[in-house]
Amino acid sequence: MSPRYFTLLGGTLVTMCSINGAEGDEMKGTRMGDGGKGVYYIIDAAALNFLRSKITDLALTRTFERAARDGPVHEQERYSTARLLMRLDEQERETLLDHLSTLLCEIGLQPDSEPNDIGRRIEELIDNFSGT
Repeated sequence: MSPRYFTLLGGTLVTMCSINGAEGDEMKGTRMGDGGKGVYYIIDAAALNFLRSKITDLALTRTFERAARDGPVHEQERYSTARLLMRLDEQERETLLDHLSTLLCEIGLQPDSEPNDIGRRIEELIDNFSGT
């Protein structure tokens, strides 16, 4: 498999990206390479492992496995990263956000309803996946 290259467009754990050198805002929110059926995200390996451990939805599990199997992407055509490329269509993204919201309520809040460490991580994922 040839390396895939990306340019980050913001975010930390998860970000939308451009592929193979396309620049900046012209690619932001663009449905790339799949006939308009999804948005590509660069996801931190640790964030992907967190999602894989907490979300058991079959369609999302397949998406997570595909991202893990495809391996790391390369930044600026030369630096291998600990980040992976993951494509989500709109329905998958909405399903993922629903699961993350449920997780936040189930395991992400302290008794006073303030987020705990896991909750802060879940909130960051929600914020990043909501940014499309």
